[in-house]
Order: sequence, then structure tokens, then C-alpha cells
Amino acid sequence: MPEAFATIQAAEEAVRRSGEAYFMPLVHVRKADVIARAMGHDEPTVMEALDQALAMARAQGATSFETMINEKKQLYARERIGGSAQ
Repeated sequence: MPEAFATIQAAEEAVRRSGEAYFMPLVHVRKADVIARAMGHDEPTVMEALDQALAMARAQGATSFETMINEKKQLYARERIGGSAQ
């Protein structure tokens, strides 16, 4: 998993350097996925990353990203409640 976290950090830095933030919501979704896989779906930072992704998508007016992120949040919420952490 360290490689996955390093890749996410590199992607975040590349976006900051370039100023091209269009795909940043998806970077945060992948970050949530990596955290969930490494630490479990009940890890609070999973939802924090998805909340950040959702805020960015809304600010961009990216409704298809919003829909996908909301679906991902619902999935992780169900998995947290159901207890299937991995």
C-alpha cells in the first residue's frame, strides 16, 4: 500500500503544480479507496476524502462526478454498517 499512497500524493502534487484541477475529485476518490483497502471502510478519513472530492466536484459543476462520488459514499456507508470492512 505504500506505493499507492505515494502515487496519490504525486498526483495531488502534479495537480497543484499544473493548476489543472479537473480530475482532482477523482484523485480524492482513489485516495478514499486506498485508505479503505489499507485501513478499513470505517476509517473516518475515507469519508473525509470523499467529502473533499464531492465539494470539488460541486464547485466544478461536475454533476457526473457528484453522482459517482455520492454512490461511492453510499457503498462505503453500507459496508461500514454491514461490517464487511475488506
